[in-house]
Amino acid sequence: MIRIPISILTFLFVAICVGTVAAQQQPSIHVDTDADEVFVGESLTLRISLNNMDGVAAPKLDSLQEDFTTELISERPLNQSSTTIINGRVMQRNLYRVDFDYQLTPKRKGSLTVPSISVEFEGKQYRSEPIEIRVLEPAPQDYVFLETNVSKTRVYPTEKFDVTLRILVRGIPDWEGDPVRPLARRPPRLSIPWVETPDGLKGPDQSQWLQTLLSDRNYGFTINGIRTSGTFLFDGPQLALFDLLTGKTKKKIESGEEHEFFVYEITKSMRANMPGRYTFGPAMVKGTFAVAREEERLIAKQIAANSPSVQIEVMEVPTPRPTNYFGGIGDYNLYTALSTSKCRVGDPITLKLTIASAESSLEPVFAPKLTNIPFVADSFEIIDDSPIGQTEGNKKVFEYSLRPKKKMDAIPPLVFQTFDPGSETFKDVLGNAMTIDVEEGAAMNLTSPPSSNHDSLHEERSDSVDITSGTIQSRPVVENILRSEHWMAAVAISWFGSLGVLAIALFRRSIRARSEKRRGALELRIQNQMREIVEAFRRGDTDWACKRMHQSFAEIMAHSPNGPVEGMTTRDIVESAERCGVSGELLDSLRDFLFKLDSRRFSPATEFEDSQLLSKASEVQKSLLEHLSRMSLGENKRFAFGKLAMFWGVFLVTGGSTAMADTMESSWKPLLEQFAQITAVEDFRSLATAMEMLCRQGEPNANAYFHQGNAWFRAGEFGRAIHAYQIANRIAPGDEAILSNLEIARESAPAKGSVLESSFGLGRWFRIPLTWYWERNLAAIAWILAGPVFAWSCLFSRRGPLLASIGAMCLGSCLGLHAWMESPDRYAWTNGVVVRETQLFEGMSERSKEAGSRPLGEGVEFEVLIQTPSWVLGRFPERGEGWVRSQNVRTGR
Repeated sequence: MIRIPISILTFLFVAICVGTVAAQQQPSIHVDTDADEVFVGESLTLRISLNNMDGVAAPKLDSLQEDFTTELISERPLNQSSTTIINGRVMQRNLYRVDFDYQLTPKRKGSLTVPSISVEFEGKQYRSEPIEIRVLEPAPQDYVFLETNVSKTRVYPTEKFDVTLRILVRGIPDWEGDPVRPLARRPPRLSIPWVETPDGLKGPDQSQWLQTLLSDRNYGFTINGIRTSGTFLFDGPQLALFDLLTGKTKKKIESGEEHEFFVYEITKSMRANMPGRYTFGPAMVKGTFAVAREEERLIAKQIAANSPSVQIEVMEVPTPRPTNYFGGIGDYNLYTALSTSKCRVGDPITLKLTIASAESSLEPVFAPKLTNIPFVADSFEIIDDSPIGQTEGNKKVFEYSLRPKKKMDAIPPLVFQTFDPGSETFKDVLGNAMTIDVEEGAAMNLTSPPSSNHDSLHEERSDSVDITSGTIQSRPVVENILRSEHWMAAVAISWFGSLGVLAIALFRRSIRARSEKRRGALELRIQNQMREIVEAFRRGDTDWACKRMHQSFAEIMAHSPNGPVEGMTTRDIVESAERCGVSGELLDSLRDFLFKLDSRRFSPATEFEDSQLLSKASEVQKSLLEHLSRMSLGENKRFAFGKLAMFWGVFLVTGGSTAMADTMESSWKPLLEQFAQITAVEDFRSLATAMEMLCRQGEPNANAYFHQGNAWFRAGEFGRAIHAYQIANRIAPGDEAILSNLEIARESAPAKGSVLESSFGLGRWFRIPLTWYWERNLAAIAWILAGPVFAWSCLFSRRGPLLASIGAMCLGSCLGLHAWMESPDRYAWTNGVVVRETQLFEGMSERSKEAGSRPLGEGVEFEVLIQTPSWVLGRFPERGEGWVRSQNVRTGR
């Protein structure tokens, strides 16, 4: 007998292990598909696994383009590392693996080949084995039919068109209900390639579009395997069901018989961005449908049906194109307006051109060339002929800077061209005529002496004093960071969002409690099954015991979020476990055990091996149940933390983007430039009216009312100037320029010294050293913070956060009330100024008794008590209460 030393045996064993590890670490490529037989229009998944090829990019599948459409849907790294110690020697084993999943859709029927896929790594080529795929036409049947239709076969860029998939399902004999309803447990599966908008087209947001189609009846169709969140035991995603039923119709089948069919439709509206041909389809439906009825039992049949592809052609707008063509395709309306109706030759004016359309796209619309219109080119100097358009809803606005070259009294309607896709011709779009009085003479300038006809009392008084003026540079009109309605919306979003998260978290907590109860029952049932399995092994009924053990694992996964209702194969159990987050050692143990269990059914084993199998089963079941329980318990806390964090992240991002100051220079700059150039009282009056309209549109702004007050002062309207300065003073108290101009306006008004001395708001009792603007902001912030803190305290039963939330609400309420009492809006509506000499009456009629012998002069300030469209009841200094005509006073903003 030959004796081999122990040292040699050890050396050989280590060498074999090292060689095995080295062999396992060699780079390789493996390709597999989830199906080797599909129908035309049905997609399959191609998985390319790259082993020990670190850093290799996703393989290109150019060789498949002839027979398949391909799309990369996922990339998953699956790296593993292990350490082995044998006789003191340490061996490290690192396996690098990346799985690339592609969606393949066959373009034709027949036997198609996925050719060998090549990957280069470290200068070497690695190739996979080719794979044969059989693509079949669905078998003829007369129960389910599919049709794909387009509303137009020829369109132009940005023109809207609809794609509709129509599914006809034959009704169940002797039953009036929806034939899809009995399929709730196994809903039919739709495969629609154009659910995701194809490249080159623009469609609706996919989530919002599909959200409107979700079924609330627990049955319907599935589309492309799209999943949505559910409320299972462990709460996870499930297949989304879509309700596509639109009605019924009659249809003759191939035998000539006419049957009633239920009609299901899904429609998507799209627009083409560029010319070309676009294909939609083929679409497919696959599933088990009820085709007959025997007594109380339905007879089912496996059916697959598809619809042929349809195409649309997107054509270019024909050439040559008119010189006045502005890029529009469809129906548009044109509106024009001038910034002033009276000016002199050489004065800068603004032409506002608005192109609007209810249906057609505004994306291709560009600024029309005014130089191509002879009248405009001859009559005006065009400073900017290519302004940038501003899109506002369903209209696009362009503003041109012009200077008149000659005297004129009107501008005829401007004519431009758009392309009509219906007639495939260019048609005219006509604007409106504009009236403008352009006088001869040099451009108006503030430094020029007043004209000789300015001899009214108001003109002399306004020119005899010097008020503090401002420019767009020294006093820019910048909109407040956040308007009141923005803050109110932010408070509402904070509270609704926080309470919504709280409600959902509490609901999930109740679901979790029921889940715990059901999980306990499941564990007890599994224990009873294991005792039955042990007895079966002892009796020698190995086949029944293995089936029963396999069934117990399927039952565990059937209670998971992704588990099916019926029994599952070994592969189904492993894949369901992966979707539930089972990974690493537990997943490997589950897979190895199930494989051993399958092998045990067909091969004998010793009693010791059966004992080990039972022990392993108990261990894996216990670990699996603990994992699913942790997933359920952890998800509610993660949900509360995650949703609150996500909500606040989105809230801060959107709030930060909204909080960016939006300057109003584009609207105010031409007005202030005009202020620096005009001298006539009528021009100042028109300018002040335009400024007043702008002030009403936006948030109260100190500089805006300051400029408005200056314009009214120059126009000799001292009462209106006082009112504007007072509002500006409420917004920016202590501004020296505003206070100075207010005093000058009061002194210049006919009713000198008639100043209303009153304290508004809570200032009668106390004063907060903050302006109304910051009081309002702090109040809103307090309420915004109170929402999530309140939700937090209720969710986790914390007393401290609850008291903090109540304190924040009280603080926010006090600050908000004080801010409202001190706000410019409230001041403007509770205070007024006489702008035209008027009589004070005791009643709301001119036939009423006069309250006093002398009228009220311009500039008298008063407190508004009651206001109607025609009359105002006020409290006047030294005169008491009385009624005045609304047209003779100024109130509000």
